[in-house]
Amino acid sequence: MNKVPDNVNIDCPYQKLSYGAMVCSAADLSLSGNGAVDEKACHDCIAGRIFRELGCKHISPRNVINQSVTGEYRVHPVSLFCLLRKRTTTYEHCCSCNLVNSEFTTEQNRRVLGLFEASGFKSSFDSLTKARDELRNGNPDGCIRASISSLESTLKIILDKLSKPYPSKEQLTDLWKAVRSELRLGEETTVVHLEQIIGSLTGAISGVAGIRNDLSDAHGKGIISPEVYESYAELTMNISGSISTFLIRRLKEIGK
Repeated sequence: MNKVPDNVNIDCPYQKLSYGAMVCSAADLSLSGNGAVDEKACHDCIAGRIFRELGCKHISPRNVINQSVTGEYRVHPVSLFCLLRKRTTTYEHCCSCNLVNSEFTTEQNRRVLGLFEASGFKSSFDSLTKARDELRNGNPDGCIRASISSLESTLKIILDKLSKPYPSKEQLTDLWKAVRSELRLGEETTVVHLEQIIGSLTGAISGVAGIRNDLSDAHGKGIISPEVYESYAELTMNISGSISTFLIRRLKEIGK
């Protein structure tokens, strides 16, 4: 029987526990017995994938659960109903949906979260998932805070994987300097424009760190707070995800 590794996320809003077993609250009990499922069924479930990969909580599924002769459970979606569009939908349509975020952001989030999950960056995964959810729920402040937390987690995990200590000040800019030095970013290429891009990332990191101080509620708010636009929160999330993606791929390139 195929098992899902413990570090692989199978969270789903339709999961619930009943007498020490996991059941699917979206199961049609007239066709699925007691709705029992296992980790593999939840991992493969389309409704669960939409929730985990796209962060959409606006799907109302109707599932049929079958158990094979080997004891494995299979989830078959009879229907997926979009509560925003008020009509049936599919996984493919949800991937291209721009009702909540832009199509680019939706696709980038899906790819970045997949990379985090496959590379052992769980805390980065959790924070970016929270950032995406905060943006979808109309809380750009929270999105900014969680996006930067995700990037900080990426930098710390990279130093952990390299068995290197954190800088004395565990701030975003200091963590970036430590990781840049350890990965020798910009030193491994003779292409001038690539070196310029790496140099510009330092400015992006400084800017992202400043956004948290200027716009987000990470450090509390005074009587008059600057207005936080969703577009800027989305930009912060995309910058954090893109830099993390680059750093993780670079870490893999050097065999760590």
